[in-house]
Amino acid sequence: MCCKEAFCEKILKNFCLFFPALEEASPKRVLLAVSGGADSVAMLCSLFELNSKLSCNFSVVTVNHHIRSVEENLHDVNFVVELCNKLDVPCYVEDIKGISEYSKQNKCGIEAAARDLRYECFERIANNIGAEFIATAHTQDDFYETVLMRVFQGGTGKSLLGIPARRGKYIRPLLNVSRHEIISYLKSRNIEYCNDSTNSLPDYLRNRIRLFLIPALEETFPNWKSGIDKTIENVKLDFDFAENELLKKLLSQNPGKDYDLNTALSNAFVKTEDCLKFSSELFFSLDKALKLRVLLKGFNLLGFKMRLSHSFLKQAIQIKTNQKIESGNLGVFSNTEYLTIYKTSPSDNYKIGYSLWVEKKGVFEYPLGIIQVISASNTDKGLVYISDANNSCGLFGPFRLPFYIRSVRNGDRIEIEQGKFKTVKKLINEFKLNSRNRVLLPIIERNGIVFGIYGASVGGKNRIKFSDS
Repeated sequence: MCCKEAFCEKILKNFCLFFPALEEASPKRVLLAVSGGADSVAMLCSLFELNSKLSCNFSVVTVNHHIRSVEENLHDVNFVVELCNKLDVPCYVEDIKGISEYSKQNKCGIEAAARDLRYECFERIANNIGAEFIATAHTQDDFYETVLMRVFQGGTGKSLLGIPARRGKYIRPLLNVSRHEIISYLKSRNIEYCNDSTNSLPDYLRNRIRLFLIPALEETFPNWKSGIDKTIENVKLDFDFAENELLKKLLSQNPGKDYDLNTALSNAFVKTEDCLKFSSELFFSLDKALKLRVLLKGFNLLGFKMRLSHSFLKQAIQIKTNQKIESGNLGVFSNTEYLTIYKTSPSDNYKIGYSLWVEKKGVFEYPLGIIQVISASNTDKGLVYISDANNSCGLFGPFRLPFYIRSVRNGDRIEIEQGKFKTVKKLINEFKLNSRNRVLLPIIERNGIVFGIYGASVGGKNRIKFSDS
């Protein structure tokens, strides 16, 4: 079997897994997300080839994010439109503007902001045309890159399972297909595609993993993907056990009901206009792993999109009765009756603190003003310095991306000598800060470890973790 036939056969097999009774079912309307890159072009063209065997009506959506140059953006959009015209496939073009503003408002990176807004477009177009499914061109390479990213970001057990082949209406027919297979298929068909110039920039964590880490893994540990697969299998065993235990607990509160976990969790929350409430008695009876699932579901139901720091989640899991824990514009409060998850008012940000996720250099707003994150080295783009808007406090660092810049929390401590730690609270007392600056003092943190204290920004002294000094 030649390359192109093997490739199409693989895609057909994947689609049959999504729709077991494909030939007998009524035609499925599927919206294909096509950027013009190799992956999505291969998805579109292979499905077009397979159209006689598929009971599907395909449409395409392509999105202009306005992140790259005007010329490159228009080139890719026009390429997709022309390809769809050639294949006689309906094509919808969406313009996304204000990604930077969305990023600042939701305190997330540009990549995450673009993704959120892009998926909002997908949902809107799918609803408008009555599409039952949305197909994205995530590949096997994307899968492993995502797992590695989540390992380094301190991901949950669920996130370490990688990208699912199907999630609700979203399907990913290329998820077991390598980028090498995709390029080979396109070459065998003489199919052109676009190259995104931002894919070669080391500004984004995914790109650094693709450009630097994976080549190093291939050279030093050629079977690393097999090792990742085994790890995922083991994680899934524990994950499934925890999910089943939580479902049993929830169903015990509703005898006679036969819910799946997602439905049971949603129903367990009492919903009000601005908060969610969960039984304190039930929450405190749960193991920490199950408490985490309850909290994450609550954050999701509340529409919270910002990345949550490890230290905040750790504190929230260990919350006690009549305790309040807040980070950014999210809070958790517990009394004898309910665990309450809520969004705080923006006007309260001074009192509750803040949290910024930093994965590339740039300018970031926080309650004290502006923080700049700038390159520390021409050779190592992952090292950065921090400074204020006018560089009046000097450069602070270097630090390795990614990390959080956040306000002080109870229990924060920093290593000041080999194996010797000092609480941030004691350092604040030494700085003699006012009440406002005691709350807003910037802390550099990753995975619950404090790497730096930007004391100069509030009239104190900078401190860097001993091993990084």
